[in-house]
Order: sequence, then C-alpha cells, then structure tokens
Amino acid sequence: MQKSFLFISCLIFSYFVSAQNNQILYGFDGLPQTLNLNPGAEVQMEKHFGIPLLSNIYFQVGVSNSDFNYNAINQGLEGIDGNLSKLRNIFNLGLSKDDFFTGNAQMELLNLGFRLRDPDYYLSFGITTDSKFYGKYPKTTMEMFFYGDDVNQDGLPDVGVGRDLSELLVIGELVNVFYVGINKKVSENFTVGAKIKFLSGAMDVDFRNVEGNYSLGEDAFGDYEHRLNGINAVFNSYGTVDENYAFVGDDPSKIVQDLFFLGGNYGVGIDLGLSGKFSEHMLFSASLLDLDYLKYSSDAQNFEVTEDFEISDEAFTPPFEGEPSYWLNLYDKYYESGQLPLQKLNKSYQVYRSPKLYTEIKRRNILTNYRRNGNSVFRNVRSIYNFDQYELYEEFGIQTFTEFHPASVQWGVTGFYARSLNEYISAKATYTLDSFSYTNFGLGISTHFNTFNFFVTADNLIGLFNYKESNYQSVQVGLNMIIN
Repeated sequence: MQKSFLFISCLIFSYFVSAQNNQILYGFDGLPQTLNLNPGAEVQMEKHFGIPLLSNIYFQVGVSNSDFNYNAINQGLEGIDGNLSKLRNIFNLGLSKDDFFTGNAQMELLNLGFRLRDPDYYLSFGITTDSKFYGKYPKTTMEMFFYGDDVNQDGLPDVGVGRDLSELLVIGELVNVFYVGINKKVSENFTVGAKIKFLSGAMDVDFRNVEGNYSLGEDAFGDYEHRLNGINAVFNSYGTVDENYAFVGDDPSKIVQDLFFLGGNYGVGIDLGLSGKFSEHMLFSASLLDLDYLKYSSDAQNFEVTEDFEISDEAFTPPFEGEPSYWLNLYDKYYESGQLPLQKLNKSYQVYRSPKLYTEIKRRNILTNYRRNGNSVFRNVRSIYNFDQYELYEEFGIQTFTEFHPASVQWGVTGFYARSLNEYISAKATYTLDSFSYTNFGLGISTHFNTFNFFVTADNLIGLFNYKESNYQSVQVGLNMIIN
C-alpha cells in the first residue's frame, strides 16, 4: 500500500487540511494581521507585538464539491467490504474533473511592528509557518484505477479509447516565511506597502504540467498493449517520501531544521499592496501576494517518465475487486522487467507559489467621534497624529479574491458590513460566493482592552453548526498587543 501513497493519500489528506481566501480579516479593524493580506493597508497603530504562537492561528478546509463531506463519506462506506470498493465509493460521490481539494494552515511565530521617526512609515517583520495543499480530482485516471480498461463495465476492453493524463495535479508544501514589510502613507488619501520575504522549505510535493495519453491497443499477434504516448510526467518531492515511496515526513527535528534554513531549501518573494480614498467616504484597496520562488536541494526525490512506451500483455486489465495491491503487483512486474521507463533521481528543483489577488471597495460612515479615556484600537484614521480621540464607524462594500493555481483559478466575491460597536469591540459580517459554496456567511469579532487585542473569525457559519455536512470551513484566532 506504500506506493499508492503518492497519489491516493494526497487526495484524502487534502480533505482534512485547509484554503486561501481570508475575506473576513482582509481590511478588518486595523489589526496587525491585515498587513499580511495587504502590506499597503492604512495603519492605525504606533506599534504592535503579536504574542508568539498565539498572534495568528489560521485553519481552513475546502472541497469544491458540496456532496463530498464527512456524512456522505460515512454513508458511502456502510456495508462495503474491501479497500478498493471503499475508495471507489468515496471518490464516486459526484466528483467531476473540475473538482479540487485545496488548503492552507498558518501559525505566526513572530509578528512585530512600529512607526519610524518619520511617522509616514511603518516597519513590520515576523515569521510565519505556512502549509498549503492543492489537488485536482483526476476523474479519468481514477476511473481507470477502479475499473481498469473496462470503464463502462460492459465486459469488453476499451480498445483504442484515448485517456488524457494531463488532469493529474497535486502540489503541497510546508514552509517558514521570514519577512520585512514597509508601509508608507504617501498622502492623506493614499498608502502603499511592500513585504520582502525569505522562505525555508521543509516539505513539498509537486506534480504538475503532466502531459500524455493512454490507450489500449493490440499488436500483430492479437496481444493487448498498454500504450502511453507524448508522456512527460515528473513528480518532485522533498521531506515526504523516499525512493521506495514510503512516507518519511515524521521526524520533528528534521522538519524544524528545514524550517530554519538548515535543509538547503531557499526562496525569496514579495507581497505588494495599496489603499486609498476616492472621497471622504469611498475607500479602495488591493494587494498582490505570494510572488514567491523556492528552490529545493539535491536531497529531493524525483520520479520521472519522459518517453513514450508500450507494455505488452496477453489480456486486457479487467474490472477487479479486492485490494489496490493488484496495481502495485503490476507496477513491480513492469518496473523490474524494464518495460516501465521510470527514473528515480536526486536532483534540485524549483517551484513558484500560487499568487493571490485581493481587491476591495467600500463606503465608510463615521457614526460619531469621542475623546479617548485610554488606549483603543479605533484611532482617528484621518489624522495619524491625533491620539486623543477615536471614531465609531460603519463600513459596507465588496471584496474580490483570486488565487492562480496551476491549470485553474480559485475565486471569491464577498459582500460585507463592518461596525465598531463601542471603543473596545468591533465586528464584521460577510456573505461570500466562491468555488465552494453559495451560502457562505462569516463573522469576525475584534476586542481591544488597554493594549491587548483579541480577535476571532469563523467562515461558513451555517456549516459550522453542522460541520459533518459541510464541505468548507474556516476559523482564525489571534492575540496581540497594540499601542496607539
């Protein structure tokens, strides 16, 4: 079963990890973490200090098909015997070739920032541990896995039927991001920012840009041939599997070393952002994130098939029941006989992370101004030098989110309403249309007492109360010290 880890377990694992759109926190309440989503956000504080390991804990999970959830999986497994039959029932829950699994989980190890002597500039820096996963559902390939060369199950071989292998796509990573950000208030109505990042990779899987076509044919003697043409398939990995496909990513000390530049996996990147005002009440912002490059060392594992080949067989591959070991035994047979031209290498490779684009336009209404009795997060943002008053406000508007994955785009459109309830508490409510759901309501709460700030957000509130029926969920909490 070890050799099936490369593909099957990645798909299953992706359901239990996390996605990317962070629409609740984007532009919310002047929190330090908003600079992670928009380096050019308007900064309201004099300095901040995130409580290590607690300043930002983020978890989000999503599958694009709403039928793929905990209860549906359990129901599909009832009364089913055999590992193969169980897998077939799980992945036959209405999944199509356009469905995908995606995820992101983050934890901040350090987050600091302060205003420079020139008050128009705000400097921030920190360390964030970031894990991501994205995989498309390869429907054609999975049908072949379940039914062999008789996908329509009529008892006859599918001779001459071409099957495109380019749908195979799995990428995932675990990295530490070390960053330095600078934010500048260019004018009363315009702010820009950038963040320079240095990355250290600890785990990675990269299986993309696959080319090739499979078909079943017959030779001159009437024997069947498995024909693979136009093949170019490269699976790169670091810290996940060895040359025998066994999982190796269970050594905490090795992972920690790799997260702090001791594994030889280095990268650089940049985030860009801006914000401004069309008028006193109409505001806008945008950010372009994760323009990142990462190179993994020669300790990586590479599995390559880059030439056409044919495998002769007396009989076509029939539909079968039982264990996936059927395919593993065939793999051993063909690889050991030299019919499968698979190369196992140890060489460096490079990856580019998936860029993300946020945009926002909103209207802000100032409800009333107050003199401040003590510190509050709600500074008068129209005057960065006015420390002794705060504003109660309300905002409503539209945000968009786009993440550019290989071969597809993840998107989201959010309408929101945000309001400061008093000097110490503010809230933001969202409604999002995206690749996962058309009924996604979210809520965020931020509190500020003296210098301590605590925030919590939850997405898809309908699913939160019945998570076993949900195909998408997100939660985030953080604890900071903010000084105005």
